[in-house]
Amino acid sequence: AVATEASSEASEIDWSLANMLASMSNDAIAVTDRAGRLVCANERFGTLFPGYPAPPAVVIGDWAASQLGSAGRAAWRDGQASSGSFDAAGAKLTAHVARVGDSLLVWRFAGADAVDLAKQAQALVAGKSGDRLGQAGIMMALIGADGRVRAANRVLRLRAVGDELAMIEGRDITRFLITDNRGTVRFEREGLSGTPIRVLEIPFLDGDATPMLVALLDEEYAPAQEMGAESTAHVRSLIALLPTGIALVGADGRFAFMNDAFVRAAHVNGDAPPLYPGDLVVREDKSTLADAVRRFAAGAVHPMDLTVRFAQAPDEAVSLSIASARGLGDAAVLLSLRDAGEEGQLKRQVAQATKMQAVGQLAGGVAHDFNNILTAIIGHCDLMLMRHAPGDSDYDDIQQILLNSNRAAALTRQLLAFSRQQTLRPQLLQLPDIISEVSNLLKRLLGETVELVVNHGRNLGPVRADP
Repeated sequence: AVATEASSEASEIDWSLANMLASMSNDAIAVTDRAGRLVCANERFGTLFPGYPAPPAVVIGDWAASQLGSAGRAAWRDGQASSGSFDAAGAKLTAHVARVGDSLLVWRFAGADAVDLAKQAQALVAGKSGDRLGQAGIMMALIGADGRVRAANRVLRLRAVGDELAMIEGRDITRFLITDNRGTVRFEREGLSGTPIRVLEIPFLDGDATPMLVALLDEEYAPAQEMGAESTAHVRSLIALLPTGIALVGADGRFAFMNDAFVRAAHVNGDAPPLYPGDLVVREDKSTLADAVRRFAAGAVHPMDLTVRFAQAPDEAVSLSIASARGLGDAAVLLSLRDAGEEGQLKRQVAQATKMQAVGQLAGGVAHDFNNILTAIIGHCDLMLMRHAPGDSDYDDIQQILLNSNRAAALTRQLLAFSRQQTLRPQLLQLPDIISEVSNLLKRLLGETVELVVNHGRNLGPVRADP
């Protein structure tokens, strides 16, 4: 991670963020302050944008710069925002911006690594994996953000245009479908007398401008009876590749399968996996989630998003997408959950750093007021010493008041240095002298019933520190 010299307000959190940013995902991450200056960024950001420019000045082109600028202003106003996709460093990126506190923006540039994953999905759909899905009665396609087909398996080509070898890449998927007045979807070439189909969208990449997998299933098809064990296992292996957390729930409401991303995002205990989705959430959300699962297992049509809190992370509300699943073996319900753990950790780290910054400012204010009081005490001690000569009965007491007042003044200087309102002034100090001064204060505080003994070595070297 790279930290920069930005405002004094952000300097408290530069290094607290550095280690965390270095361990982030492959997305490019940057943090800017109110003045638009770069506070810190991870190495991925420096790779995509050489020289570590401060967002939104990371792209060339008026349109892209305008998109990023608008996203930044919207994040200051609304708390979070996203930009449209833009080209940078040979990849199509999307910026997601979130405000933390009142002084920082977190910029996450996603999509640079989505290209490889999209290519893998494209190869799976168009290759033998897609053929195996077709044998199970599942028509599968990879659809771009513009709605055009990027890849399709043979059975989809056959049903869409009548030729399993036909080239349909680059064509709008909706051109092959028709909808009647009741909302039932069929293939256009089969007409209104054709078999109704269900369209299941499976997003697996961040951002609105990324491709998604689309499965088309015959409504009258009974995959639970016809899908073999090999085909079912292959469907699950395909789901396991997706970075989006996906779990399959059977008609009995029990988990049938969950991929690694779902296990991470839902805080699943691998040693004691849950039987039902309701086992994952807090008590207040159990009945709501159970009702939704039963409703979709019974055949609810339109997918829905449900906000829940996991029992292992009750303070974090997450969005769980629920849809009916047909053609996926014994599964009846599909649960989709995006793993936002790293992004959430970033927000919590920045929020904690912002709190520490506020504590430093408060300490600086208290130190200023306390220092004013000490100045008056020290001044009166100096006046009293002018009226009391050494040997006077009050002379030693006044000296102790003056000594401890000066020590308290030194403490206020340290508080001011902590809050970055005063620079440190290190100097050479003799430890025995410092210990001797503190010992006199402690002896008076401990009283006569406690004996304080201090032992230290001879010929101790000096240390360089701020007293």
